[in-house]
Amino acid sequence: MFSMQELFLDAKSSADEPPPVAPAPAAPLHSSSLTELCTLLNISADIRHHHHFRFHHVRLRRDQQLYQTGQPCLQLYAVKTGFLKATLTADAKRPPVVGFPMRASLVGVEGIASGHHTVDVTALTDCELVVIPLDTLALLSRDCVGLSRSMCLVMAGELARELSVSKRRGLSAKARIGRFLLDWSERFASMGYARNVFNLPMSRGDMGSYLGMAQETATRALLALEEDGLISINHRTVCIHDRQVLLTLKRMPRQRHSPD
Repeated sequence: MFSMQELFLDAKSSADEPPPVAPAPAAPLHSSSLTELCTLLNISADIRHHHHFRFHHVRLRRDQQLYQTGQPCLQLYAVKTGFLKATLTADAKRPPVVGFPMRASLVGVEGIASGHHTVDVTALTDCELVVIPLDTLALLSRDCVGLSRSMCLVMAGELARELSVSKRRGLSAKARIGRFLLDWSERFASMGYARNVFNLPMSRGDMGSYLGMAQETATRALLALEEDGLISINHRTVCIHDRQVLLTLKRMPRQRHSPD
């Protein structure tokens, strides 16, 4: 079985093209120390000999692409601020959405195995990301006990989140939307924001695509949840009123119309 160091080095050597060059940001680039990166990703590792090592940042404006399908995967990105979306390349007018990275997400993992990215990643809002070169990460992993394992756990968490969405495809549209809102509620709470009131950065169409439904279906489901008194919506601001019922929607029978 390959170690994380070997995996990172193999991913780098399999790409024979220069790394993607992001457009120059409007403001000077910042950087994060290894300590700050570990805090951002909630990583536990022995980094005492390299805790001052710094990683540059890249800034994106809304609708700006981070990378495209087919570009070499030579680095990962830890989201520091902002929201992004990952889409599969397709001939369809609206490519399928497969993820919404936000603060503490690790972006680019899908490209490690082949050495090339397999999705397009675009900023939904202005964003700032920490750039983590794979070769640098491999070298640091040799000296920092626990770093490789912790990075693997972060990657596994990203995968588990996406798999959980796939498992919900059999639920009703209302149940899928309800679980989606609860997921976002928890992600905002983990950043120290309000748990029950938050803004959704994506469009209804992107939300529906991510959950495997049409935009119209997603819109109707949101309206139905609002009519049931479980949530309220003002543009993109969502307020959750009854978390418990949202959690049990899959077990609730469909409403039947009473005879006149």
